[in-house]
Amino acid sequence: FTSETLHYQGQAIEHIQVQLQTLTSPECTIGAILLLVGIEWRMGVRMSAHALLKGLEMLLQLCEKNKYFLSPSVRRGIFWQDLNTAIVTNTNRVMSRATFPEFQWGREAFISEWSILPPGFEKLRAVLGDTTEVLQDIYVLQKYSEALGTRNLELASVHALDNLQACIEARLQESLREWAADDLKTVILLAAYLFTYSLFTSVWNGSAIQLHLSERLYQRLESPAFDGSWETFGPVLLWCTVIGGCLVPRGNARSQHGAILREKCCAIGYRMPLQDCWSDISAILEGFLWSSISFEECGLSFLKEVMLHDHVDIFQYDEEYYSV
Repeated sequence: FTSETLHYQGQAIEHIQVQLQTLTSPECTIGAILLLVGIEWRMGVRMSAHALLKGLEMLLQLCEKNKYFLSPSVRRGIFWQDLNTAIVTNTNRVMSRATFPEFQWGREAFISEWSILPPGFEKLRAVLGDTTEVLQDIYVLQKYSEALGTRNLELASVHALDNLQACIEARLQESLREWAADDLKTVILLAAYLFTYSLFTSVWNGSAIQLHLSERLYQRLESPAFDGSWETFGPVLLWCTVIGGCLVPRGNARSQHGAILREKCCAIGYRMPLQDCWSDISAILEGFLWSSISFEECGLSFLKEVMLHDHVDIFQYDEEYYSV
């Protein structure tokens, strides 16, 4: 963090101290607190970020008591900063889902034919248990965003997508806490979170959240728990690894996933010339959660980086095993 960041941090603290004495402009005060929360979790100061959010929760209660109604954009900002803090610090959220009823979502509002579990996950239904429902809903978000497109969207459509994404990510964060001891569920949920976060807008490309999720995913994929697991769960682990690498910019996190791909895919005998590779890999990815409309370019770019490393062609696969 730069001296400029620390300057703004100091200004925000001064503003909050003044405004809390009068509560004449609570939205400005909330904005300053949200700025501080973002600085604290980026710096890794988990307790400070949590304390600020607890203070913000009390401020929300005070606004409600005094019948001061916050604008939708401010409420949206509070929701996302609370959720982002929880996912980065790996803690429980301060706000509950009930705090923001506008982000609740019902499946019945969407086309039923989209509410399916992608076939790659269907094969893992017994392993996934009740996490299958949120994976189905991510597939709905994928189809809904692809159908709408991302150019010149009406504000209402952007908010509809944002609300659906908010509901899904909140449930993913809860599931990550619940299933922290289950390595396979955790990597699937982390990859699903990264996919959801990156899906319908490029605004967040290269964000701290994406990098954090990618790093976390890499650390779990590299754990001894997955020694020998690629022979059994190869397709879904391939999907996790490609998601973890292709949805972040070139750098350490991306290279780490590339290294896994080189090592593990060789271990299960996946080998073919570069020019014939992408269509087969893409078919595997589409058996899980994958949008060619959104990610074709970045997926192919990542794969080429992996393939060109040390000039080794690494992909050939058993068709029956990888059929999803």
